[in-house]
Amino acid sequence: MGVRNFGMGFAAGVVVGGAASFLFAVKRRPEARPAGLVVAPQGKGNDTSAFRYHPALKYGAPSNHNLKFYTGFVAAFDPRTRNPVWVLEHLSSKKEWEEGVDRKNSEFYEDKDIEERFRNRLVDFRGSGYDRGHLAPAANHKDSQKAMDETFVLSNISPQVGKGFNRDYWARFEKYVRDLTKSSSAVWVITGPVWLPQKLKGGHWQMNYPMIGQPPTLVSVPTHFYKVVLAESKDKPGNCMVGAFVMPNAAIPPDTPLTRFVVPIEDLECAAGVQFFPGYISSARRNALDTAAIDWRQYGMQLAKPTGPKLLPEGDSISASSHESSPPVVDGEKPASLVKQPSKTGPGGQGAIHLCENGGCTLPAEEWWIKGPKVG
Repeated sequence: MGVRNFGMGFAAGVVVGGAASFLFAVKRRPEARPAGLVVAPQGKGNDTSAFRYHPALKYGAPSNHNLKFYTGFVAAFDPRTRNPVWVLEHLSSKKEWEEGVDRKNSEFYEDKDIEERFRNRLVDFRGSGYDRGHLAPAANHKDSQKAMDETFVLSNISPQVGKGFNRDYWARFEKYVRDLTKSSSAVWVITGPVWLPQKLKGGHWQMNYPMIGQPPTLVSVPTHFYKVVLAESKDKPGNCMVGAFVMPNAAIPPDTPLTRFVVPIEDLECAAGVQFFPGYISSARRNALDTAAIDWRQYGMQLAKPTGPKLLPEGDSISASSHESSPPVVDGEKPASLVKQPSKTGPGGQGAIHLCENGGCTLPAEEWWIKGPKVG
């Protein structure tokens, strides 16, 4: 019996030891991979048996549920709100745009990999009064017609206000991000919807937003949209410019400075329930970037006119209300001599600086597609 037990123990030891040896061998002889790319699961539904590489995941995925892979972007979809959770793109000036690629050749289509009862549908948007708003813009993906066509899948689409937002201010913001590839080696951008509450008189909070479609498969209309942008330095690969922005899903006066929508990354992470670029934004970098963000937001508030719609709910978690106060206004605008210039990101950023330090976060002109070269 003792010999038998010893034999069984030895056999078990061989199995465990063999597995350990294999793991150590893998560690000593790693599989060759393209530089900077991260292994990520691929497959339909919950199937994670297959794996692939994607350049958009260089600095990590914001989360790992319901991931969907396309040629130019990665997305996570929320079947509860029937909106994307986030969409992550990798943009580079090295990508060559293919001749003849045109959005006129693309059509919106439903994501058949998502059960019909859980996905957003074409019929939901008909007569709703909202645009089918791209989170990964079609104009970012002109390297092939296939890449552009994929941006029209409804798992990349959220209901957006058209005039004054999707077709105007938001389009200019997308162009601003796209143009960062001219001064950076590469750009990563995470775009997503967010729902922010209103503060009631009694001090309580209330969420209030419309829905489109028909029960029980209603599509939630986001109150706000965000972008978190990471632009990698051409000269110093470890150095990156990073900025987070949140703007209301509403018509925005065209002269509103983009800095008005700067928010601290940590506040946005709390509100959206998403961690951004975990492979790059450490606690030290986040603290340094958020300190700079508060300055840039205050700067934007000083420049913004006090008229027009309220751009963020009063006292919401990402308005940085604990850090800022409304500046005094003289004749409707604050004199330039009284505007406090933002300070630069401190040394604690470990090579990360706030995006607005690169040209002050200036949007392209209104109707740039008419006044300048048309890019789609």
